[in-house]
Amino acid sequence: DVHLDSVHAALGRLPDNSPFYLIARKINPITGSQGSVYELAKTEISKILKTPSTAKFASYTDEETTVSVRDSVSSVFSWVDAQNAYGATVRKRYVCYFEKTDGRWNVVGSGFIE
Repeated sequence: DVHLDSVHAALGRLPDNSPFYLIARKINPITGSQGSVYELAKTEISKILKTPSTAKFASYTDEETTVSVRDSVSSVFSWVDAQNAYGATVRKRYVCYFEKTDGRWNVVGSGFIE
């Protein structure tokens, strides 16, 4: 189980005024740079969308996308447009946190920022 405290420990602290629902998941890790961490985040967030096939993610270079990679921790903040359960397209902001172990990025937590 991943707890919010472990995310705090891994990244120092969460962004101010950005509560989110932590969804702890493990995915098949890959060796990553900023670009591949961003792709991992998109894959992770797609898993929790109601209709992932409708997802349109912000580009890596979007001004609202932030990818931070430090020695053994990384975070991605961005947004995705996707249809909700009622068929309306909504924009959701999300965050994904990663830890690097044995040269591979592993998801520590991810969720939508409400």
